[in-house]
Amino acid sequence: MNEKNLKLKVQIITVLAVCLLFTLIIATVGQLVTYFQLKRVNDKLTAEQNRLNSAYSSLAEEVEYKRSELYAEQYARELGLIKEGEKRYFIPDED
Repeated sequence: MNEKNLKLKVQIITVLAVCLLFTLIIATVGQLVTYFQLKRVNDKLTAEQNRLNSAYSSLAEEVEYKRSELYAEQYARELGLIKEGEKRYFIPDED
């Protein structure tokens, strides 16, 4: 009976160990799937952040240019304004 009990204990421990190993494998695979999903989302968000940073830089440069005196002068000339002491000449259309 002693040998039979020992054999039964070994079988029970083996079954429990296999069940535990199987559970750990399933948990590990689940964690790997979650990791790769999160990595993919992180990569997309990083790309979006880079795109937004680039757009922000372009807009910041445009704002800086439009606040400059050079832009104000060019815009004033487009409106037909001239600086003090300048003369405006008109070239008639040849129709």
